[in-house]
Amino acid sequence: MKRLDLILLLAAAALIILSRGYTPGITDKSIVHAVGIDKAEGGYSVTLQLFKPEAAGSDTPVDISKANFKNITADGRDVGQCLSELSQKAGGELFLGHLQLIVIGEDVSFSSPEEIFAPFREDKSIYPGVYLASAKNAGEIVSFPIKENAVTAENYRRILDNAASGGGALLSRLVDIDNRLYELGAAAMPYLELSGEKEQRCLTVRGSRILGQSGFFEGEVSREEGAALSLLRSTPEAAFPERRVFLNGSELTVSKSTATVSFSQSKGQQRCRVALKLKTKDTRGGSEEALEQVLTKALDKYLRQSHTDLTDLSAQLRLWHPKLYAKYKSRLYELWESTELEVSVSFYS
Repeated sequence: MKRLDLILLLAAAALIILSRGYTPGITDKSIVHAVGIDKAEGGYSVTLQLFKPEAAGSDTPVDISKANFKNITADGRDVGQCLSELSQKAGGELFLGHLQLIVIGEDVSFSSPEEIFAPFREDKSIYPGVYLASAKNAGEIVSFPIKENAVTAENYRRILDNAASGGGALLSRLVDIDNRLYELGAAAMPYLELSGEKEQRCLTVRGSRILGQSGFFEGEVSREEGAALSLLRSTPEAAFPERRVFLNGSELTVSKSTATVSFSQSKGQQRCRVALKLKTKDTRGGSEEALEQVLTKALDKYLRQSHTDLTDLSAQLRLWHPKLYAKYKSRLYELWESTELEVSVSFYS
């Protein structure tokens, strides 16, 4: 034991001598809060939002009246090369452990996803629940100052969470690229854009865009469809204390939702039954039937016709019927095309 203590002491002394008593800290790194990825000639254009606490004119480290960040941009054949060049531009190592949002331009192709996501997967400091979003110009989005909190990036999660709980968007995270896009066939991302003029400009969420296995954004989900489909999703919308659903122009507030998915087969016909129970005080007549219709049409449109599973039904199939899932794993669209869908909705208070 004494020998081990001596070795550790010598190692610590060597480190101090070699570093001349200086140990690099988090303040010596460039803290990245948001990343924008756009298509560029020959590859990608990556824009970083870097935290800049030294806003001029402030008596404290952070001046909430100013944009406490700076942006740098670089082009490259892949995102890894872009980040390498950006590290040199920033004048220090990039720290992605505080990353809040990755915005992807709608023209970006996902045909080679490793070109985009490899650096983020390899960096173990990154939270896998980092939100993803799409936009016409991703660099413009991460360069826009939101002067409501001390740090612009702190507002991203709040804006996206508010949109999702209000039925305006389907959330997507970094971890969803694997378990949704490649296993379930599609991922839906909130669509961000800047609206208004001059001083009135603000960042808004305009529904969701669907990223399909073709590698491109293929379509959009309406607010009514997105709000209804979100009730069937296990994460991350399920964590919200309240969600709002829009039916025929009226609003339904849901405090809890429980979706039960079951599969059966009769006379060679595969059936999938989705039973949705909602806790709500809004028990207006006809609302249950109206929601059933919205969900049935949405599932038929996205799951059966477009082959995009936005609701985790394939994950439920894998959990409860692993043999059937294994049989159709590489061609789930064939299974859903031939599966009869039945939706039932009930309310309780």
